[in-house]
Amino acid sequence: MIPSWALGGRLVTDWEMVRGADKRDVTVPCTVAGVLRDSGQWRVGDPGDFDRELIVFRTTVIVTAGEELVFEGLTPSCEVVIDDVLCALADSMFVPIQLPIASGRHVLELRFQPIDLAAKKTPKARWRSRIFDDPQRRWSRVTGIGHTPFLSPSFATVGPWRPVRLVNPELQELDIRVRLDGRRGSVQLRGETRSGVSVSIVGDGGNANANWGPGEFDLTLSLSDVATWWPHTHGPQPTYTLTVRAGETKVSKTIAFRNVELDAGMQVRVNGQPVFSRGVNWTPVDPLTMGADVAAEVARMRAAGMNMVRLTATSLYESDAFYEACTAAGILVWQDFQFSNLDYPFADDAFLRSAKAEAHCFLRRTQTEACLAVLCANAEVRMQAYLTGVTPPAEPFYDETLPALCASVRPDVPFVPGSPSGGDTGIEPREGCSHYYGVGAYMRPLSDARLSHVRFASECLGFAMLPALESRAAWHDVPWQSRYQRFESGAGDLADENEFYIRELFGVDPLSLRGNDRPLYDALLDITPGSVMAETFALWRTSEHNKGGLVWLWRDVWPSIGLGVIDAAGRPKAAYHYLKRAFAPRAVFLRDEGLNNLDVWLLNDKLQSVSLPLILELYKDDRLLERFEHAVHVSGNSRQRIAATKVIGRFADLSFAFRFGPKPYDLIVARWGDAPVHHFFPGGKLPIPHPASVGFEGVRDGDDITLSTIAFANTVIIEGANASHDNYFHLAPSESRKLRVGPAPVRIRALSSRDILRL
Repeated sequence: MIPSWALGGRLVTDWEMVRGADKRDVTVPCTVAGVLRDSGQWRVGDPGDFDRELIVFRTTVIVTAGEELVFEGLTPSCEVVIDDVLCALADSMFVPIQLPIASGRHVLELRFQPIDLAAKKTPKARWRSRIFDDPQRRWSRVTGIGHTPFLSPSFATVGPWRPVRLVNPELQELDIRVRLDGRRGSVQLRGETRSGVSVSIVGDGGNANANWGPGEFDLTLSLSDVATWWPHTHGPQPTYTLTVRAGETKVSKTIAFRNVELDAGMQVRVNGQPVFSRGVNWTPVDPLTMGADVAAEVARMRAAGMNMVRLTATSLYESDAFYEACTAAGILVWQDFQFSNLDYPFADDAFLRSAKAEAHCFLRRTQTEACLAVLCANAEVRMQAYLTGVTPPAEPFYDETLPALCASVRPDVPFVPGSPSGGDTGIEPREGCSHYYGVGAYMRPLSDARLSHVRFASECLGFAMLPALESRAAWHDVPWQSRYQRFESGAGDLADENEFYIRELFGVDPLSLRGNDRPLYDALLDITPGSVMAETFALWRTSEHNKGGLVWLWRDVWPSIGLGVIDAAGRPKAAYHYLKRAFAPRAVFLRDEGLNNLDVWLLNDKLQSVSLPLILELYKDDRLLERFEHAVHVSGNSRQRIAATKVIGRFADLSFAFRFGPKPYDLIVARWGDAPVHHFFPGGKLPIPHPASVGFEGVRDGDDITLSTIAFANTVIIEGANASHDNYFHLAPSESRKLRVGPAPVRIRALSSRDILRL
C-alpha cells in the first residue's frame, strides 16, 4: 500500500453528477449534500436520505501507459464502472481502492446505489444504542455525522468524498518508521520499486541520503543529533523534510522526531516529560464537504492553549492536511477508530476484512505524523453494553486484532482499549479515561469534579451554548433558537443545565431573573458555561490525580444552540475565551482550600525555568487596600503551590472561610508575568454584574485599543469583525489594558457598566 501523500499523479476532473433528471457539473472530491446545498437545491435540516436513491458521478479519462486509478474515498455502496464494466464495489468510505486500467480513453462512472440496511439480519445485535438514527448502521462503514441526531442534523454522506487520481506507481509499497533514541533520529523505509529509489532527510542538525536499486528495498537513514518535537505548550516543533525519488516520481513529507508514552495512570509523556493534556473533541469544519481548510482551525486551537484534539468514533479519519497541520502546530491527536456504541458484526467475514483494511489504511496513511499520540479502539462500545444490562463481551477485534495492528505499524503510539475504559466497569472516572459529564449534562455540583477524582476525561463538560453575539445578530432568517443539542442521557436542556450552574455560581434564582431581568439572565446564560469550564480545569490542572481533559465539542455543525465552543459561523463563543485563559502554558490560579485558606498555584508548562514576581492585590469596595510582591522561581514543566498567607506575610481570612466578622476583601487578584490574570471572589460566589457607572472608558490607537475603569469592570465583552484575542475578561478597579482588535470598528461593554464604547 502507498500512503496517499506519496501517490503523486494527477487528479481526475470534469465530473458530472446525475440525480434522476438533474445533471450538473461538479468538482471531486465532494458529497451529494454539499453539492446540493451549495447550489441552493437543498438546505441543512431538510430530509437528506441521499443513500436511498441512485446517484451517479461520471467523467471521461484519458489514461497513459502504466497509470492506475486510485479512489481515496468512496461511500458505500458505490459501484466503480469503467466502460460499462463493473470493476469494483466500495463497502467502506474509509478504504481506498486502486485499480489497473488500460491506456486510452475511458468513460468512468461511480454509481452510488441505494443502501438497504434492513437486509442485514445476522449476526443479531446483543445490545442497542439510540445514539444512531438506525441501529443497523453497525453494518455501514460511513461517518456517524448525519446519523447521530444528538450531534448533527440528519443527512447521508454520499459521494466521492476524497480525491480520485491517475497515478503511475513507481513505488509499489512504502512503509516508513520514524524513531527517536536519545538524541539520535532514524528513518527506516521499506518497499518495492520498479526503477530504484533515492531518499534524503534535510533539517536542523544535518542531512542524510541513501540509494537502492530496483526491486524490494530496506534502508535506514540516521541523524546523530536531532532537534526533538514537542507539544506547543511545552516546546518547539522542529521538522525535517523527507524526500523520496523513484523514477519520475518525487514526493516529500515533513517529519519530526519525538517519543510518546502513556502510563497506566493516563499520564501522557512526550520525550520523557509529563504533559497535562487539554483540548477538545473535533468537529469537521464543514461536515457536508469534508474538504474545508483545516489549518486555520488548528491554529485557533493552538491559540487557545489546547495541546490535544480527539477525533471521536462518531466522526471520521481526517484529511492528510489535518494531521500535517497538527504536527506543524504542536497539537497531539487522540484518534478513535470509527466504532462507536454499536455491537458491530465482526463475526461476518466480509465486515471483519473491511474493518481490518480500514484500520491498516489509516495507520499507513498517517505513519509519519508526529502529532499522533493515542490510538483508541472504539468509543462507548463496552459502556453501551454495560449500561443496557449486558455484560460487555470479549471482542477479539478490539482486544487482539487492533492492538497488534497498531503495534505493527505505529509502535511509537500508545493504544487505549476504548473510551471510556476506567475501572472494573469501564466507566469509572477515577481510573483510565472517562466521559465525564458530572459537571455539565448530569448537573452535579462543581465539587463533583473533585469528588469523582477524574483521571483523564477524553470527553467532558458538554454544555449547550448560545452562538457568538455577532452570529445571533446576523442569523435573522435562520431558526437557530429552535435547534439545541442535548445529551440523550442528560438531565435537562439548555435552560435546565445553565440555570443549575447560574444558581451555584452566582447564588441567584435564575427563574426570577428570567422573568424580571431578561438582559441579565441572557448575559449569565452566555458566561456560565465558560465560567464552569474554567473553574473545572483550574481544579484539574492543580490536582495530583487528573492528567487531562478534552471538552465536548469544538464546533457546531449548523446554526444552533450547540455544544461547540466555536459556533457554526466560525466565531468563538464566550466559553472559548474562558478556556483560553484556563489552558495557558503559564498560568496562575487562586484556589479556595477551606480552612486551609487560599492557595496560589503557579504553572509553567514551558521547558524553560522562569523567575518572575507573583503579585497579589487585595480589594474592598473598589479600592485597592494592599499589594504584595513575592519572588518566585518555577522550574521548567513544573508547578508550585504557595500559601497566600505566606505571600502577604500574615494571617488573613482571604477566602472568608473563618467568617470572624465582615468580609475583609471582596476581590483578590493574582498576576504573574504574562500568565492570564486570575480573579478570586471570597465567599464562594461570583459577583452579579448589575449595570452601574464604573468609569469604563476606551481609546483607540490604530489597530489597538486601551480600556480603563475606575470601579471593577465585570466581564468586558468586545464585539466586532475581528473582536480581540481576549474577550469576556475582568478589569480590576483602576486597571487599564491594551488590546489589539484590528482596523474594524468594535463595540465594547462590561456587564457591570451602563456605558457602551464604540471605537
